[in-house]
Amino acid sequence: MGEGEGHYLLLLFPREYDISYCRYTDIPEPQAAINKILSWTESKRPVRLIIGNSYNDLVLVSAIQA
Repeated sequence: MGEGEGHYLLLLFPREYDISYCRYTDIPEPQAAINKILSWTESKRPVRLIIGNSYNDLVLVSAIQA
């Protein structure tokens, strides 16, 4: 992707662990997860995004719509 272009992610923040789609048992509260992403947006610093074994790169979180 060229500079200035972006990706959009749709995220699910479950309230409770569900084995059918949760990979971790110690999941944060939904609001805590949203607050973490908001802090990444405000920092204007890159964070590492890892999706399975196919994507691992630094990204900027420019906005979040909760």
